[in-house]
Amino acid sequence: MGKCGKTGLLFYFGIVGLLANGAAAENSGAPKGIIITENQIAVLRAIADFLFSTGRDTGDLEATNAKKLSEQQGKQEKVIQGVLPAESEKNLKVGVLRGNLPLADMRDGKPVGFEIDWLKLLLEGEAVTLEFTSLDAAGVGKAMEAGTVDVVVGGCVKSQNDLPGRSESYLNADIVAVFEKKFTKNSQKFSFSGKSIGAIDGSSEETFMRNAGVADAKIITFPSNDAMVADLLKESKNPGESIDVFLTNSHVARDMVARYPELKSQSLGEKREVVIQTQKGSPWREALDRRIKESVGSQKFLELKRRWNLE
Repeated sequence: MGKCGKTGLLFYFGIVGLLANGAAAENSGAPKGIIITENQIAVLRAIADFLFSTGRDTGDLEATNAKKLSEQQGKQEKVIQGVLPAESEKNLKVGVLRGNLPLADMRDGKPVGFEIDWLKLLLEGEAVTLEFTSLDAAGVGKAMEAGTVDVVVGGCVKSQNDLPGRSESYLNADIVAVFEKKFTKNSQKFSFSGKSIGAIDGSSEETFMRNAGVADAKIITFPSNDAMVADLLKESKNPGESIDVFLTNSHVARDMVARYPELKSQSLGEKREVVIQTQKGSPWREALDRRIKESVGSQKFLELKRRWNLE
């Protein structure tokens, strides 16, 4: 009970006692002092009731205010939750470039490869759900622009004139030429002169080949490494329309030569750095860069490299 409530209660009982004493004195013929009429008694009772009820209302008001404040805070929390998704509801949409094992690929609708495991390791302990989408090189720009994907993995490399939207690098790679063994002798180097050369559309390898300015060389672009292998190994070839050789990174080349004994690879001595491609200004880039710096060289990172034969 509040202070006013206590005061009202004491005042009430004091008045009641005074009235009782006055009535007793009047009935016993005792000397009369203060005479209180019935109207005055009614007024005094009203004052006492008012004071008593004011104290009660004050306590109720405090409870009511506390309840309103709690309700208001609850509404604010709902508004905040409506704007900011819960940690468990964060989604990272990952585009996977096909045909880039051991780095990344989609097999039977499921993502596989070093970069898939690497991305999961980077986000370990975070309440992030990974959503994977198969992409070819030609679709990366549109997917990024439309927001279909947040990041892209699968042999993305950092070029010399790099554009915004690339993470910190975590692997080194060489540019490698892949061709059929039967067209070369062991003592010869593969010549690009007069050849049709395949490269992924928009890739660092395509840029390298165009800048090389090889005489009589024709460059044909493809959406994926798998498409280049299929074109290179097909039995029926039309001169000038099918490739004689294609360029890719050293990790992918090693895997292809292991799977296709008729293929051979040769490094061109051009170093590149493998990265995760992100949208320009994406908040994911900062988070990934921080984790990459913390994780490169760790025991788990080295175990991943050994598992995918990236030593």
